[in-house]
Amino acid sequence: MRNKIKIMLILMLFMLPFNVDALTGSTELSCSKTSVFPGDTITCTIKGTSDDEVSSMSSKIGVSSNLTLGDVIVDSIWEGTDEANLDLYTDKNKTGTFAIATFNVKVSSNVTNGSNEQITIGSTKFYDGNYDGFDVADTTQSIKILSTVNTLSSLTLSNGTLSPSFNSSTTNYSATVDATNVTIGATVSDSKSTISGSTGVISLNYGVNTFKINVTSESGSTKTYTLTITRPDNRDKDNTLSSLKLNDEDIMLIDEQNEYSYEVENDVIQINIEATLNSSKATFVEGYAPRIVELSEGSNAIELKVKAENETVRTYILNIKRKGVIVEDSETGSGNDANNENDNKNDNFQIEGNGPSTGSLELYIVLVIVIISIVLGVYFYSQYQKKQVKNSDEQE
Repeated sequence: MRNKIKIMLILMLFMLPFNVDALTGSTELSCSKTSVFPGDTITCTIKGTSDDEVSSMSSKIGVSSNLTLGDVIVDSIWEGTDEANLDLYTDKNKTGTFAIATFNVKVSSNVTNGSNEQITIGSTKFYDGNYDGFDVADTTQSIKILSTVNTLSSLTLSNGTLSPSFNSSTTNYSATVDATNVTIGATVSDSKSTISGSTGVISLNYGVNTFKINVTSESGSTKTYTLTITRPDNRDKDNTLSSLKLNDEDIMLIDEQNEYSYEVENDVIQINIEATLNSSKATFVEGYAPRIVELSEGSNAIELKVKAENETVRTYILNIKRKGVIVEDSETGSGNDANNENDNKNDNFQIEGNGPSTGSLELYIVLVIVIISIVLGVYFYSQYQKKQVKNSDEQE
């Protein structure tokens, strides 16, 4: 009985339909770049993988609207078309992973604000030597065209007016703002670009302030907008004195004159400097205000510095001369300024050596002149006498 059952089971196996897929596999698509600039060209490669031998295949290369398919180069093991529709066969059946084709794709140069594109390997079938085959799943590669837009769509100020009026293609602007700060607002034309630089609340110095706003596109190119804002300086500019006294003596101040001279006797060992500011908004620089100053013998340079509200500083220089010590002359009893003592020494002071003093030299010069005058007088007189004698002889 058991033997009959075994025979029946064997017969039933032969009666069952024998339907087993001969092939299994997939395709792989890789490209040299997946983030590209407008106008770029990229290279892509198709590979296949199968656990069984593949003797022929068919496939289709598809690209989206902003991509253009270029040359298709089929691997050397294949024969057949080398266009978008790949109908290929080989005498050397392929198994495992194998090359299929390489192709170029040109990116449109008209896409400046970026887009997402696709390359697809679809409608693929693998066949074995008996021409039995099956469909292979589509393979897709995303290609991102990077935006090159790096402009602003708006530029605003919380105070003041831009000159010229804003235009995204104009990069230099100026404005006058009479305030301690200003808010700079900027909006990009393309949401994929980024802003850096001077935006938001910005402090202003008096005078010219220069700010830069950088817009960087998704592709990395940068455009710089320059904004020059002038803050008027309305602060008081007066940094002058209205009066100046030295030891209670008024000094006449002259416009545009910053330097004054004053002389005191030797027994004056200090000087009291008093000064009044011409503007209530001005101040004296620390350390250079009116004060009492000790005097050295000779020249003393003293500075007063006045700072206006606008922070400009004017320096007054007081040249105070304190005379030297008075020295009594031992012979004449007359007093001499010690600072000039070298100029008033006795005329008979002898310079080291055997030469005469200055006084003796003058006497010698006078004597020489007298002697020369006498000699010349005697000579001319004798000549005159000879001439008289000669004339007398001629008359006789």
